[in-house]
Amino acid sequence: MPRELHDFIIQRYVEKRRANIESKAGYAYTTPRTLLSIIRLAQAMARIRWSDEIDQNDIDEALRLMDVSQISVLESLEEEETSMIYHNILLKSLVKPKTDVISAIFSIITDMCRNAPGHSVKYSEIEKRVKDPLVLCNILGFG
Repeated sequence: MPRELHDFIIQRYVEKRRANIESKAGYAYTTPRTLLSIIRLAQAMARIRWSDEIDQNDIDEALRLMDVSQISVLESLEEEETSMIYHNILLKSLVKPKTDVISAIFSIITDMCRNAPGHSVKYSEIEKRVKDPLVLCNILGFG
């Protein structure tokens, strides 16, 4: 892993820890295991690309996955107030990387399935949605 990426991961981890400590909300979801998970996810993203080296996009996606994972856990908490506190903390520190086309399309499909009755969607509906000019502009980064 290049030194600048190593420093970037450490910086993001420290920011997440600091946000948890400053919130005084109690339980902190950012632990040393979180750092290890970010590194392993970035390595997995690099392997998916058949690369031996991690790049910035791999790290950004690993951070995004960790943030989304933590948010989903928080949303499932019974105590709404605690959930909102942590949700706000994560939203402040959420990495907003450039989304690649495949991730954008996957996100659209996931949202469609989540909101559909029975959580299933016909391929023709997905195709229609992805081919919508406004959606296509967003996917390609022009939105």
